[in-house]
Amino acid sequence: MQFIQESTDEFNKLLVATVHIGDVTSLKIQLLSESNPDLYLNQIYDEPNEQRCTLLMIACLNGNEDMVYMLLNCFKPNLEILNVIRINNDGESSTIYKNVTVLWAAASMNHLKIVKQLVEHGANVNHTTNMNSTPIRCACYHGNVKMARYLIEKGANIKTVHNL
Repeated sequence: MQFIQESTDEFNKLLVATVHIGDVTSLKIQLLSESNPDLYLNQIYDEPNEQRCTLLMIACLNGNEDMVYMLLNCFKPNLEILNVIRINNDGESSTIYKNVTVLWAAASMNHLKIVKQLVEHGANVNHTTNMNSTPIRCACYHGNVKMARYLIEKGANIKTVHNL
């Protein structure tokens, strides 16, 4: 039984490393080699700096549009899994955000192409973080009118109050 656990741990490490280096083809092959890739796609992995993320979230945080596209089009990851991420504020400080979906993270990092891919695959445009922040709030924070319009067209609620 210990051997199975060790090989699973090694496979998990391999998947995370593959996402970090951005090797889309290798990740696809690795996931397709498994009878149930959803077990790995919907798992939360411990990351540096107190982050807890899915593979899709790691790809999103790295801005890897090709990897996000592959994961969404070849597999069925759960887009509403709650992650814990750290975002740099000004180069010297950072903030931890909890109860974050991959759509919120994409919006907070101003990745319009990734936002569109996620919404097209069913991501909830009105999910709120632990501070009641939403993807539309992130778009407005960045002054990204195209993203804000897109999210509104897709049903984003502009009246959600952000808790500070």
